[in-house]
This record gives sequence, structure tokens and C-alpha cells, in this order.
Amino acid sequence: MLSRLIWFDAEQGPDGSRVIISSHFSVAGLDTATLALATRTLTMPKTISDPAEVSALIMAGGRSERMRASGGEGHKALAPVLGIPLLERNLCQMLAAGVRDIAVAVSAREKETLSFAEGRASDLARRAGAQITILEEREPLGTIGAARLIASLGPTFVIYVDNLTTLDFMHFLAFHQSHNAVMTAAVHRHRFRIPFGEVRTEGDRLIEYREKPELAIDVSSGIYILSPESRRHIPQRRFDTPELVGNLIKSDMLVAAYVHEAEWIDINDRETLMLAESMVAKSTLAFEPWRGQGWYHEAR
Repeated sequence: MLSRLIWFDAEQGPDGSRVIISSHFSVAGLDTATLALATRTLTMPKTISDPAEVSALIMAGGRSERMRASGGEGHKALAPVLGIPLLERNLCQMLAAGVRDIAVAVSAREKETLSFAEGRASDLARRAGAQITILEEREPLGTIGAARLIASLGPTFVIYVDNLTTLDFMHFLAFHQSHNAVMTAAVHRHRFRIPFGEVRTEGDRLIEYREKPELAIDVSSGIYILSPESRRHIPQRRFDTPELVGNLIKSDMLVAAYVHEAEWIDINDRETLMLAESMVAKSTLAFEPWRGQGWYHEAR
């Protein structure tokens, strides 16, 4: 089933995971506004037991400037990784997890992406017994603004079309629900190399020198679960994720972070596209859990 919602104007209209909880609540006996570390083991089926309660939003908007500047043809949503466009891969991830209410946010200017969503993507969703809604943005709604248009009464996965991951979405969902969070962000540790020598000092004395060290930093994986309550905090305008997170925390609402070690890559240019192909080739079954499911068929 295919439905389309045209947004005319931005002003209208898996086990043993390390868990970080960031909020203004007291957690594990710690003071408010404290970052608490905890561990939790959750058991969850591979697919959602009641798909009607869960929805997903695939963010495929934007102008894809970096991909085009690096020589990519068209929008990154249609960039193929081992022959399968990123939009199709993310859609199939959600279908394989059991989600049957899926929206795709696309810029009205990206006619090829719209055509793919209405054609190939909608056909796959229909074969899987899912409903797909196209949120056509006449004006950019930012990195999270389109989530306001989701009508689901349950939690909503928000994923970005330029990311690929082997994340266990059901374990992620179980974690979110067990913590009663209004929003949960998937988080992973990423290593960055500093292009300069790092020094430590005590007063006027230099006590340590490290040449171009690597630092491990916890970063957002660009994968979220939003409760209906959190979506109600999204206004009818361009709106970005950091603003939503900040507003929820300021309102004393629980925003949780699900720290994982799944494979993950952000694809924004030809170089990262080639790296993604290498990653998927090495872990095909993990990146393509939909293989062997009756609804999936290769594009002709």
C-alpha cells in the first residue's frame, strides 16, 4: 500500500550492551544531570511481535552535496552498494525487523528518489505486507522535522539513508521500552586521529607529548527511537536533532543512549561508498538480514 503526504511549507501543515543514560533524573542513586553507566542483558525475538505498534521513518532528504561533489551520480539515497541502493537497503532492514508502517522523507526536488520510492520501494513494502508513506518536503524540514508528521501511536525508528549498520534493531527497541525513555539514540565509539601533537602541561612545564594520537569518542550513530511524546515536541518548522534532544532534557524527560558495537558506516562521498562495499562484502549476511525472505526479489 502506498500513500503520499506532501508537506507544502515548512511553516505549515545485543546482549551485555554498555548503557549510558543521560537525563535530569536520578539514576542508580546518582545525582541529577549525571551520566550513569549500567549494564543490562535483554532477550528479544528477531522480529517485532506486534508490528502495528511500531513505525519507522527513513530520512532521505537533503541535497546530497558531498556525494555529488565527489563524482557520485544523483542523490545518495540511490547510490548503490554492491548493486543495491542505500534507500532499498534501509527499507529492507526495517522490513526484515518486522516493521510494517514505514515513511520515507524525500525532497520534492529529487524526482529520481521520489520515483524510486513510489516504484521499487513501494513494491517491496507491498510484497512484505507493509504500508509505505512518502513525506514529500517542499521545504527542508531539517534532520528530524519530518518525524512530527508520523501518526503512529507507538515508538518510531528514525534512520538516515546514508547510514548502513548491522545493529540489532529489536534489542535496541527492547532497551528503549525497558527504560521508558521518550527518546533513545544509538551510540558507538569512534576513533579520531588528531592531526597535531597532543601535549599535557602543569603550569609552565610540558609533562607529556603524544604525536598525532587517536582519541576514542562516543558519537551518535544517527539511529533513534522516538516515542509519541517526543514527536509532539517537534514544531512545524525546520528542526534538527540536537535541538530536540536539548529540549527534551531541559524538560526533565529521559533521553537514553544505547551503546553498541555493531558495524556502522556513514556514506557521503565516493570514498566512503567504496569502503561500504568492502564492509558489506565481508559481512553480507549481517548487513542483509532480508535475504531468503519470501517478499524480497532482485530488481530487474
